[in-house]
Amino acid sequence: RCITLDKEYLLDIVKRKEEIEADFIAGEYRKKFYITAPNETIADPKLFGVESFQPENQFNPELVTKNPNC
Repeated sequence: RCITLDKEYLLDIVKRKEEIEADFIAGEYRKKFYITAPNETIADPKLFGVESFQPENQFNPELVTKNPNC
């Protein structure tokens, strides 16, 4: 099942991650995943099917140009 997220909602959740007490926020988009804290002491990369996080896995809010969907 595919859903579309409101861009502002997604960016608000990421901005408020401290307030909602999230260690990290991660999501998948077009067979790639993005994480707000690609730190292996916080999140195990194996949960995402990789041995280690790469720079391209870092969530970058400036790259969200429209409402993301699958």
